Amino acid sequence: MPRGEFMHPDTLLPAIADSRLKEDLINDKVKRILMLYERFHFFDKPDISRGFTLNKSYTKNIALDAARGGITLLKNDKNLLPLNKNKVLKIAIIGPNATPAVSGGGGSAYVSPQNPVSLLSAFQKFSNKNIQVKYARGLYDETDLPNDYFTKQSFYTYEDGKKRNGITAEIFDNIDAKGEPLTKKIVDKITVNFKDNSFPGLPKNNFCIRFTYYIRTTEKAMYKFAVAGDDSYRFMVNGKLVINK
Repeated sequence: MPRGEFMHPDTLLPAIADSRLKEDLINDKVKRILMLYERFHFFDKPDISRGFTLNKSYTKNIALDAARGGITLLKNDKNLLPLNKNKVLKIAIIGPNATPAVSGGGGSAYVSPQNPVSLLSAFQKFSNKNIQVKYARGLYDETDLPNDYFTKQSFYTYEDGKKRNGITAEIFDNIDAKGEPLTKKIVDKITVNFKDNSFPGLPKNNFCIRFTYYIRTTEKAMYKFAVAGDDSYRFMVNGKLVINK
């Protein structure tokens, strides 16, 4: 997952030839996929973009049961739950994921629902005159930044001891930026597009890129730094670790 790196003839056929993999096992996996297709009538309407919808009562009930089954109640202090609408309650909902609706964590398992309901909306719909629902964002995320935040910044770095505009990018064949970098270059912005081949020779796995740059402030004020990435990242200011995610 998600590329299916080993699911192709170059790996499957040799495994079948030397008996590491049985054809019966492959047949069983394919059968399970076809059974799912038949269950949801994909054979009748293979192009689900044309008139086919899962927005039906039985699929909604399945999704609801799955959501209920995924809830883990760690502690029901003083039997607070289930909530009683007849009691006077104050409910605080804190965090950026409360609204708008967050229906998944991303990646290959992400599904866009047709009628998403946010946590805040659900509580507001549940509440009545006895229940007050208060919401606070709690912390910032990338949606609070301007669209051009990561492309409009002006940084400078040093090359052979000389100051020049740009950012030093170093690629390492490990995730801790140890040893000598595989590649070192000066880039204009802190952006990485793996499709444009801007970093040739980039390893497929277990690598990291270290960006080093300098900024010059013109006045004493509060400055906002932001980091975004597809995987883990660290952010350091003056050699001090500030973010480690």
